[in-house]
Amino acid sequence: MYSEIYDNEWTDAFEALKAEGYDEEFAICTLHLTLINVFDFCKKTSDSMLLKTEDAVNFLFKEYNILQETMTVSQHMNMTKRRVSSIKLPTSLQNDIQLQERWRRKSPREDLHEQSVGTLRVEKSDVVSSHIKTLRKEIAESMAPVVQKAYTSDCWIDGEFVPELKPFIRKCTFLCWMMVVQAPSMNFHMVDANKDVNFDKNMYKEYTSSGPLIKFVVWPALLLHENGPMVGKGVAQGYNYS
Repeated sequence: MYSEIYDNEWTDAFEALKAEGYDEEFAICTLHLTLINVFDFCKKTSDSMLLKTEDAVNFLFKEYNILQETMTVSQHMNMTKRRVSSIKLPTSLQNDIQLQERWRRKSPREDLHEQSVGTLRVEKSDVVSSHIKTLRKEIAESMAPVVQKAYTSDCWIDGEFVPELKPFIRKCTFLCWMMVVQAPSMNFHMVDANKDVNFDKNMYKEYTSSGPLIKFVVWPALLLHENGPMVGKGVAQGYNYS
């Protein structure tokens, strides 16, 4: 998908920007910045979604524990009431009840009950966070149209912007959203434009010129996670020292 966007939507958007009168390097920089901006938006949205889901789960855990404690107190009170109340039963049944009391374990029953309830107390853990991340990943594709709409409704103005950019933005949003819901999140290889960076041919393909240094990134390399191994080559413009 990453390669296809560069071959198709990126090319259409690039040609459209040039047709508007923008020079080649400006158009390339615009598309690169758009991709990075979309990624940042998706990352923040994904992190916020995760945090809010964890907050909701923590709230449910808290309510569950309060409910368990309330039930324990209520059952304890009911058992106490049953002991002190006079039960009008035939003598034979009274004898049976007394016999059943003799069958009980010597430890107080309510203490056992409280111990069993205590083991049900639920606390937030890394396991819960892991399950939430898995759920987020499972519903990611169905959530993608919502994320796409959220991004474009925030920044896109019909009639004022180059229309060919919109399909590019939508595809980038889908791609970036599917990247950030991974655990850990996938990422891009970032090049510091203010420093001389060696052209790594294992990570980048040449755009229109070669050289030992990167002049600018056309399409960043795709990484399995931040500072992780490369899973998709990028495209960059090379240049010489002189």
